[in-house]
Order: sequence, then C-alpha cells, then structure tokens
Amino acid sequence: MKSICLPLFVLALTVLNGSLAPAFASSANMPVSVKQTEQRVLLSNGLISLQIEKSTGHVVNLERVGHRDLLAANRRLVMYFDANGHGSKMPRKGYWGMGAAKCSVLRQSPGLVEVACTEAPTDEFPFQTAVHYILRKGQRCFYTYVSLRHSAHASEGVIGQCRYVIKVRPSMFSSYFVTRTEQGTYMNVPSQMLKEVTNATYQFPDGSVRTKYNNSAYEDNLHVYGVTGATQGLWMITPSSEAVNGGPTKQDLTVHQDATIVLRMLQSGHFLDGSLTSIRARGNWAKVYGPYCIYLNSGASPQIMWHDARRQARKQVQQWPYSWMRSRLFATQRGSVTGVLYHSNGEPAVGAHVVLAAPKPDWQVQSMGYIFSGTTNDLGRFTLDKVIPGEYSLYAYQSGTASQYVRNGVLVTANRVTHLPRAVWLPLAHGTRIWQIGVPDRSAGEFRHGRDRRQFGLWNLYPIDFPHDVNYVVGKSTASHDWNYCQVVAQRVDGSWHRPVWSIQFSLSHKQAGTALLVLGIAGASQAHGLQVDLNGQQLVEVPLPHSDPCIYRDGVIGGMYRLKLIRFDAGLLKNGDNAITLRLALPKMAPTTYKPLAMPRGGVMYDFVRLMDLPVPFRGRPTVETLR
Repeated sequence: MKSICLPLFVLALTVLNGSLAPAFASSANMPVSVKQTEQRVLLSNGLISLQIEKSTGHVVNLERVGHRDLLAANRRLVMYFDANGHGSKMPRKGYWGMGAAKCSVLRQSPGLVEVACTEAPTDEFPFQTAVHYILRKGQRCFYTYVSLRHSAHASEGVIGQCRYVIKVRPSMFSSYFVTRTEQGTYMNVPSQMLKEVTNATYQFPDGSVRTKYNNSAYEDNLHVYGVTGATQGLWMITPSSEAVNGGPTKQDLTVHQDATIVLRMLQSGHFLDGSLTSIRARGNWAKVYGPYCIYLNSGASPQIMWHDARRQARKQVQQWPYSWMRSRLFATQRGSVTGVLYHSNGEPAVGAHVVLAAPKPDWQVQSMGYIFSGTTNDLGRFTLDKVIPGEYSLYAYQSGTASQYVRNGVLVTANRVTHLPRAVWLPLAHGTRIWQIGVPDRSAGEFRHGRDRRQFGLWNLYPIDFPHDVNYVVGKSTASHDWNYCQVVAQRVDGSWHRPVWSIQFSLSHKQAGTALLVLGIAGASQAHGLQVDLNGQQLVEVPLPHSDPCIYRDGVIGGMYRLKLIRFDAGLLKNGDNAITLRLALPKMAPTTYKPLAMPRGGVMYDFVRLMDLPVPFRGRPTVETLR
C-alpha cells in the first residue's frame, strides 16, 4: 500500500502513559493522519485523535485535538469490544476480549483511514473477530464496526451478549442524555459510601437507588445518547439498529446511571429470555454490527451539546447505508418494501408497527440476522427503505389489535421496490367480547404505575397499594387505578413473601353457550414458571410460562418479552349471574427471610390486557391453552 506524506504531524513527542505519542496539530482542513509505533496505531484528522492498542484493538486514548484525553484513568479497559460467549473449551460465564489481535491499515488516503484489528477463532471463542476503526477528514466523529464470522469447520459457538464499551473520566462528564425525557446528572459520591443492592445497582447516601438498567431505552428510533461535561460531550450515534437483536420492542442499556459509561449493546438478552436470544452458530455464519459514529462535540451548555448531537444523528441517518464502507458483509446496495394494511372491517391499519425479519423464531428473540421496522401512515400504507436484500417475513402489530399480522415470502432485491398486494388483517377470533381489561399494545403502561419512570424497587409498592390483592370488578373498577402494572411476589414488612391472587369479578345476564375464550396478553414474566387460572373456585387451566425475562426486577415497567395466551373452555361453565376468574402465580410457598426494603421480587407477571369472549362454535373436550407469538 502506498503511504502518504504526513507533514502536518508535530514532530515533537510527548510522553503519554509511559509511551511516546505524537502531539497532533489542530485544524479542520487537515488530511487524516496515521502513525504506528510498536504497540499502537495513532489516528488524527486535526479535530479528534485516537490511539489503538495493537494487541487488543482497544482505544486507549481519545481526545479533541489540543484538549485532554477523555477516557478513564484505567488504561486496561476503557474503550473496547467484548463478548459473553464461549466455544467447546471455554466456561459459559465470563467475557471474552481480544488479546492476540493483529492490527493493520486497510485503507489510507487524505480523506479516510481505516484500521482493522482481527483475531483468529479458537476453541475458546470460535469466531473470527474484527474491530474496525474509520476516521474521515473534517469530522468530529470516528466510526467503529465489528464483524463476526463462524465457519462450518469450527466447533459450535455461542454468544449471549456482545458490546462496545466506553468509559470516560468522571471528572470531565457530569450529565447523561438518552431521550428527551431520560436525562440526568451523576452524583459524585465516594464508592465506599455506596451500598450495592444487586448487579450494577447502588443505594446512595440520600436513599436513592441508581442502576445501569434505569437508562435502558427501546431500540425503535434510538439514534443518539451520551454524556456531557460543562463544555464537552461524547455521543454514541446509531444510524440503524438493523443488526441489533430483538427488533423495535427490544430494550437495552445505553448510558449507566451509576457511572460514566456509554454502551452500544450489539447482542444481548436484557429484558428478554437470554436462553432464547443467544447466537448459536453451528455452520457458516457472519454478521456485521455497525458502523456506529462516536461523536465528540463542545458547547456552552449540556443542552446545547445535546441538541447538536441530535442534529448530527439526523445527518448520519440520512447518509445510511454509508457509501464509503468497504466490507463484503455490509450491503451498500439496498431495496425497499411497500404495501398497505387493512383490517377485516375495511378500515386502514393506522399507526401499526411493521417488522421485516426471518420467518422463525419469534422476531423478538431473533439474533442471527437483521431486522427492519417502520410504521403505517393514516392510510395504512408503509414503506421500509434501506433493507438488505434477501427473503423475509412481514409482521405487524398495532395498539388496540390483539392479533399479529404475518406474511411470509417477502423477497427484497437491491435497487428495487417490492410492492406487496393489499393485505387484510384478520381478527384474533370472531365472537362477542364480554369484557376486557387494558388495551392490547404490548405494554403494561395503562395500569397503575405503568407510566412511572424507571424506579428500582417499584414492585415493593404492591403490598402497600393492594394489601388485599387485586379485586377487579368489571364495570366499576378502572385499569389505571385498580390493576397493578405487575402481579408480583414481593416481601412484606414482616419478612414473609406474599404470592398474590388476583380476582376478576363480573356478572352475566344470561347463560352462555358454545366456546369461551380467555385471552391473556403477557407483556413480560420474571421467574413466574406458570399461571393458574380458576373459574368460580375451580381450576380451569395452568398456563405455562417457561421463559423468564428480567423486565420486572430490571425496571422494565412497560414490558419485556411479549406472549399471547389463548384459553378455550366450555362457555357453559359461566354462570347466569356473578362469576369470578382468579389468576395466581404457580410458585411454591417461600419461607420468610429478613426484611429488606429493596428486596428483589421472587417472581411476577406483567399483563398487556385480559379479554373474555364468547365464540359461536361448540366446545368439546377439556380446556386448552395455546400460545401465539
């Protein structure tokens, strides 16, 4: 590769962290410069500079040229990629990070330099891993992306989680910004004054609890978040979440609330069942995550920098997919899909969420490929742009609609628009609705505390708010006050654990016939195992909930992994007059323990909605339970 002249490097050397590094000149018109020492690759474009450690691929120095290094004082792990994964000879717990990488300059010109740090697969981590860094002329951001490859000859590889981590100096950053409403400041309290409640969750001297999970956000339209000091900011900009597992309803970590750490989660089971979301590569497989733009700015106030970062994010989204990318795993030529959705009554499906993903498994737990999403307009029409060519299934869900629309065999071709025929969205079932609690929208947001900001320990209000459990009377009770956001096993002040039994009371004016359908929208379930459903004092069915997500104890107030449970039974079991359906967690009794005000829940369910219907079809046999995705 032909080298370029580097006349704009300042020849004087300064000692930085025990190694010699150049002091870069500051200029927006500088070409991109690259210099290598025995241990590091050093990049600068006159606006920002970074130093990459060759053996690990870690960034060990990051700064706006002429200003102080932004990264935390610990030089071992400050800006890096790692993975919680394993192969045939690695324990299932623990993180893998590159330690024998080879870094090389892939491209070098006055306008762009790309460095790749690659490590070969091993039995411990049977994936070829490459972390790329790209610096362009005149930009206050650099780009990073990660590619993973697994060959058919390698042993099975499993990745539960992988991420890109940035740890910055606490003394230089005092505020965090995630969304327009999720913003705050850090509390500068010595670590010895903090009480660790659970993983990355601490109680501060004023009694407040801060956790890395409280700043989690939905991936849908999550394009920028970061941290600021008085006059400088560092931002993670995500032009597209197509590579992130779980689709638009996936929640994930962004900025720690308890420490100055910025994350770009690439793959995780956070707020979902990790056993379902893990990557399990048994043959040829490859995926590229990113590129992501790490943007450095300055301004007179944190709010000014936040607004500037949002403007920069909009620019990056418009430029996606980046035409300057040169990876065989990254598709620069994309296609589009357009169509229109109608309900069976002829009304357009307005504001429906549309998802393109693989045919199986449930798109919420897909990790191997890419997921694209959007929404329908006032005419029920949707267009999904910038889709990687391939074959997909089209899914749709909408607030107020219990069923999910599915269309298989959607073929996307590069540089072409795939026009889908008019689609009719059929209802979940044809029958008469007897009553409904809540609204099918894949969340518990309409219930008590459902819209409260993420608060660790919110579940412990349940015994106070509902000392006699939930007793919901159809026609009299209100969902926002009389139905809690979660049915949870919480600790009482005497140390006992209360297994809640929720009752739904309703009256019928005449005897029912045919098939009764009880629909349970499960917005999330944490260590619940199952749900026993009784009708008028007799057990009807036990609904299995084998998959546990941490939505409740990780402050996912709205919901976690969505499931739809259909319970069919003989409508003749319903009485003319008063009836009662009870819902109880199928858990064993638990012995009392020492009371802890912040005790973790022992299990729980978050409901999206509950609906009872009368279907005009005869019923034969025993009650049945069906699970829909």
